[in-house]
Amino acid sequence: MRFALADFVSGRESLNQLLDWTTERLAVAVLLSKRERWLLWVPVALAFGVAGYFLLPMKSPLWAG
Repeated sequence: MRFALADFVSGRESLNQLLDWTTERLAVAVLLSKRERWLLWVPVALAFGVAGYFLLPMKSPLWAG
């Protein structure tokens, strides 16, 4: 039985796709399991937004608000 390089590469790509899909599913499951604690991250996100605003080199235009 002979294996072509294309068969090996396509097999590896499908394995990578499976691992990517599994990793995404795991990340979603972890995020959803911590759903009741999402509210605790709101001040952190707000602080990053404020810090990002003050780091801008010039004032943003009025339409962006």
